[in-house]
Amino acid sequence: MSPDLSPLEITLQEVWGGGFLIEDRLLSSDFFANSAYFGGRDLEAKLNLKARYTGSQGGSGTYYFTISLVGAGTFECSRCLGDVRIPLSYEGELEVRAVTDGVESFDDEPWSILSSREVLDLGDYLRESLYLSFPMGVVHGDFDTAVEGCDPEMVRYLLQEETGISLSHICGEELSKLSQTLESQKKKE
Repeated sequence: MSPDLSPLEITLQEVWGGGFLIEDRLLSSDFFANSAYFGGRDLEAKLNLKARYTGSQGGSGTYYFTISLVGAGTFECSRCLGDVRIPLSYEGELEVRAVTDGVESFDDEPWSILSSREVLDLGDYLRESLYLSFPMGVVHGDFDTAVEGCDPEMVRYLLQEETGISLSHICGEELSKLSQTLESQKKKE
């Protein structure tokens, strides 16, 4: 586990009995404390986790974790540098093999753990899975967010025709439409 990050520990003996389920557990921004490094802030997500085990109890076998994370995070608009709150989600399955001898490995899937292990921490796995689902870039208007959230001053600045400043030659039509939308929105207010 990473230092200072919250764990999400699963007692493996609870999974042996079958029917292990976590429903709608809120993972707060504290759980995702290092998300700013990956471009997101103020992350929150609800976790649904279903686990089952096949094999002998305390011996060799395989754990299957079906995971769903649904939440939201704040990102920086690539256009105006303002905040954009977007939905986030991850769905996947993690396979973990319990072995009676050998070395534990968490680098590849399936993971390998010793069958004598009593607790498994999935915290880092959940964080990494969600971080890998982050978009490469976000602008106001993406993910059903309001395009009007874009800073009109910054859009006008990007459209300026001064030497070395204008980006209108790269994305002028898109910026012009956005500028018009923002101006009409401002007039309505």
